[in-house]
Amino acid sequence: MSRFGQRVRPNQAVSAWGPNAGLYITPAIDFLVVAGGGGAGGYDGNYGVGTSGSNSVFASITCSGGGYGGGWANTQNGANGGSGGGASGSGSGQSSGTAGQGHAGGVRGTSCGGGGGAGAVGGTGGTGGTSGTGCGNGGVGKATTITGTSVTYAGGGGGGGATSAGNAGLGGAGGGGNAGASTSGQAGTANTGGGGGAGDNGIGATHGGGGAGGMRCSVDATGGTSSTPESPLSFATGGALTYGTNYTVTVGAGGSGANNGAAGGSGVVVLRYLTNSGTITIGAGLTSTTTDVGSYKVVRFTAGTGLVSWAA
Repeated sequence: MSRFGQRVRPNQAVSAWGPNAGLYITPAIDFLVVAGGGGAGGYDGNYGVGTSGSNSVFASITCSGGGYGGGWANTQNGANGGSGGGASGSGSGQSSGTAGQGHAGGVRGTSCGGGGGAGAVGGTGGTGGTSGTGCGNGGVGKATTITGTSVTYAGGGGGGGATSAGNAGLGGAGGGGNAGASTSGQAGTANTGGGGGAGDNGIGATHGGGGAGGMRCSVDATGGTSSTPESPLSFATGGALTYGTNYTVTVGAGGSGANNGAAGGSGVVVLRYLTNSGTITIGAGLTSTTTDVGSYKVVRFTAGTGLVSWAA
């Protein structure tokens, strides 16, 4: 569909008259790319930190995995990533998010910080939790309607581990995992890039939540501070895409949690294009589903890595 509501073929003129005379529609691919969320820190008799999430890719679009959350006695500050991991209750600094993809992790206040999300910095310990001395909540994600319904992605994991329920931070909207209070944290939701929630076996140490995976999108919103979505990838002459060329798709895995800290959620890649703009070929190694949404094909990749191409 053109922006004027007409069904068009690739390179078909929309109008021969008026201000839109000679306007041609060039096929393009809308995209959502979300990387894997970071794992959270924790304690089960041994202190530990998780691992950062893995990158997700479509063609020239790459999103960075979420940073892991800090552990009390190990890496006290969370790791940098698409969104940064939260600082532990003994941390002294702040992890950073990737510009155009996410936000920084939460810093230590009186307790640990939450992981950053696509839409906001992770909560500061002591101000972001469910009580005045609570650990920070995970930063919220951002919503897009690329699949035909509004879905929020890339929420940060809650910081936690302390011994009362009021001290556990909540996961950010968009798949972030809730932290545990003297118990294990909750994992980030699969295929959202949500960060993992921190956890502890009850000694009272506090650990940072995992940062969300980086998010880039051409529909409604993109990650980070921008309120404007990115441009779709075009098949125009000199554009980013070419018919008959193979392009890589990779769905990033979530990072692992450590010692009652929970794992981050896996990422996702969603591609949307006009049904009459071409036929996609999906290579081996990718798990995907294809649905019709109005005049569009929507292909959702949930695991793996492989090649895709289009024929006009």
